[in-house]
Amino acid sequence: MSSPPAIVNLRMLFVCCILIAVKGGWDEEVGLLRRGGEQREFDYFKLALQWPGTYCRKTRHCCSSNACCTRSNSPSVFTIHGLWTEYNDGTWPSCCSGRPFDEKEISTLLEPMRKYWPSLSCGSPRSCHHKKGPFWGHEWEKHGTCAYPVVHDEYEFFLTTLNVYFKYNVTEVLFEAGYVPSNSEKYPLGGIISAIQNAFHTTPELVCSGDALEELRICFFKNFEPRDCAHDTSLRRSCPQYVSLPAHGSWARDESRAEMWYDWTERGRIMMSRASFSQKSMEWICLILKEASKVKGNNVRRWRRQEHVSHLFCARNFNNKGRYISIISIQGKSRAVLIVPEISFNAGWWDLDTKIEKFIHYKANKTVNQNYKMVDKEIPYAETVRRSRWSSREINSAA
Repeated sequence: MSSPPAIVNLRMLFVCCILIAVKGGWDEEVGLLRRGGEQREFDYFKLALQWPGTYCRKTRHCCSSNACCTRSNSPSVFTIHGLWTEYNDGTWPSCCSGRPFDEKEISTLLEPMRKYWPSLSCGSPRSCHHKKGPFWGHEWEKHGTCAYPVVHDEYEFFLTTLNVYFKYNVTEVLFEAGYVPSNSEKYPLGGIISAIQNAFHTTPELVCSGDALEELRICFFKNFEPRDCAHDTSLRRSCPQYVSLPAHGSWARDESRAEMWYDWTERGRIMMSRASFSQKSMEWICLILKEASKVKGNNVRRWRRQEHVSHLFCARNFNNKGRYISIISIQGKSRAVLIVPEISFNAGWWDLDTKIEKFIHYKANKTVNQNYKMVDKEIPYAETVRRSRWSSREINSAA
């Protein structure tokens, strides 16, 4: 007589276990399904960055979602591929199901997302539910949902990724080390790795497509302090000893565009230094000359600017002879250094700024007199200097 109640109790216990398992898996407050034992908590993060110049040269079809196609505004810095969760054994969790991607959740982040986390293809990646969707949706559903308990929802995932991207600015580190976009220059792979190691104290993963750098990845502890990736998976075998950073977007200078460029030549007794600047860069140099002239005394200050195929560094510095402005122009393999001293201590560079502005904004309505006077026939390349110096006879016409 006692056995039937026992059977009923076992059945009730079985039903209760099923309900508890379902309840324990879904957490509606954070929108994540932690699949009770199927996927354990991750061990560390991996920030994957992609180089647009390499991805975009594969472009065969254009569409509104492909940032490679908007050439006038296409990215010229490393952009985000994703923030991935990883295990120390070299595997990773994925598709920790939760609330599906909703662009409205990140409406306040769309401007930086479109600029620094764009899609570089027209394809729609498959989501965890085998449906095609947007690039951001793929990254959230496959990787972001597994980032619990560090991040709890979609908005926090994308905001956290952007913050890490800006804090560990790979583009800035490489550009300052001289590794700038070029369609002719190749750089030592070891030099790129060393630049990242020196800046962030971690060894990056590198992925190449042929001889071009395609992705650079940095790993982090859960508190977003840098660490090496598991199993020393540097992926160097996918890259040759010398790699390129293909130019694209604003770095790929469009020769059909009507834009004025200027040669600035500094001639000394022994050597000559020459650099080319766009009009925008010349205007920027004028702003630097003004800013540098406002402060008196021996104070050091630095500025930098990138435009087209050039990267500019300016500094106000001093030595035992007085104060001076240094202008360094890097264009692929070509580098030039221009030194502009003060005429007298604390006089500033106002006069030079005024002359340059008059020169670059002067529009001649008549043919310029070409009867120049040779400065010094014994100086090598004097003819080149005479014809290319901005401080030539045209400046007198502009005054």
